[in-house]
Amino acid sequence: MPKLDDALLTKARQIDLISYLRTLGHQPVYMKGYRALFHSPLREDNNPSFTVNYTDGAWKWIDWARDTHGDGIDLVMGLKGLDFQAAVKDLLGAATTAPPVPRDLTGPVMTPHNIRRMYTRLREAMTPEHVFLIHQYFLSQNLAFPQELGIVYLDITVNADGLRLPFLGIPAPSANPQSMTTLECRALDSRRIPRLQRRRTFGPKSLWVIRRPSPGLLVTESILDCLAGNQLLQHQLSLCALNSINLIDQLLPCVRQLRPKTIYLALDHDERKPKNGKTPGQTAQHKACTTLVEAGYRVVEVQQHARAGVKDLHKLLLKDPTPITLQQLEQHGTIHMPASQHA
Repeated sequence: MPKLDDALLTKARQIDLISYLRTLGHQPVYMKGYRALFHSPLREDNNPSFTVNYTDGAWKWIDWARDTHGDGIDLVMGLKGLDFQAAVKDLLGAATTAPPVPRDLTGPVMTPHNIRRMYTRLREAMTPEHVFLIHQYFLSQNLAFPQELGIVYLDITVNADGLRLPFLGIPAPSANPQSMTTLECRALDSRRIPRLQRRRTFGPKSLWVIRRPSPGLLVTESILDCLAGNQLLQHQLSLCALNSINLIDQLLPCVRQLRPKTIYLALDHDERKPKNGKTPGQTAQHKACTTLVEAGYRVVEVQQHARAGVKDLHKLLLKDPTPITLQQLEQHGTIHMPASQHA
């Protein structure tokens, strides 16, 4: 097959990837100028981690969770299973080659400093109505309202048509304005919004932590799971939510700061199994358990939600709000001891 002309390759790499992805049904979570964030079109991606941007005369993309990147040609090859020349032809058939007109969907990419400023403004703007709506959200989830989390109300644009809906924002890794880097957001009325648009993250993905004078630490995937576990366990443990299983490597540094004697792992128990036989939650739990035990920590793999046939601790709370003791966690869980304690 003859080599493609360099001018054609340059033109293909200048095809607007934001518009191209929209034609395939992928809407940006936010967009600022020539940069946009998407749920990855190359894989299942509950937490948006796929950016495209126009730089140095070409469109490029990065999948931050997989540490992969490329230009428009690489993207089309991955999306449609085409070879190089067919991908170039596909791109050249796209309608838009110029950079998009700058349009702001939910605000610019934010640094931790900007997140703190944004959070301060949101706290100052809180009204009794906002507080009521947040309370109602937690009531609908069968959760006690966690006053100490510093939760704020905000409106977020959820699609390219400019639809704005109410969300609550939870600062992470904690409510301390000096240390927070991230605002984890949840739609207040999930019935009005598609599943993949019910969560937003402003700032870099981060663990969420509540530290207590306790020898134990509960680790879950989501903040709601942590709060549900906290309620079931009657506030007996420190809490840590990963917010994404892609952050599993951040768990050990966090644990070293908290220094618990026992770590209770309660990641999601998914019923739907992928081809390799393990769900993402199970894979992450195995990796976390192995890493923590090798680092010298006692680990208990929580089984209460799996035994009840539900995915996570929040669903367990909704099914059966009966309090659980630490003794029951140990009795029904799988205990892993570090080598130094086996003797």
